[in-house]
Amino acid sequence: MKVRLPLNATKQLESVNIRAISFGGGYSAQADAVKHGISKALIAYEERFRTILKPMGLLTRDSRVVERKKPGEKEGEKKPSILKKIVPNMTILFGSYFMITLLGFIHLILGGFSIP
Repeated sequence: MKVRLPLNATKQLESVNIRAISFGGGYSAQADAVKHGISKALIAYEERFRTILKPMGLLTRDSRVVERKKPGEKEGEKKPSILKKIVPNMTILFGSYFMITLLGFIHLILGGFSIP
């Protein structure tokens, strides 16, 4: 398991008891965070473990964070879609309810009757 890797590397699996709670992210990110925390705790316990854990990359923190939302965008990188094709059909541009209302108004003026 990922979480036991620092304990196996330093041969401390049977000599310590660890209880950890992690929040946020997915299962893999939480496991990596606990693994990093165990590595830091082992170094605080015994400084000589640094020479074992450092070459294995267990002391390197994953510094990726969620990109902030920018004004005018939906998310950090996601931008709203741009309509590149000009559509001459007014029903698509304004909606069918608007077209029915507009046609009913024109028929009312011209013919004196309305479309239901």
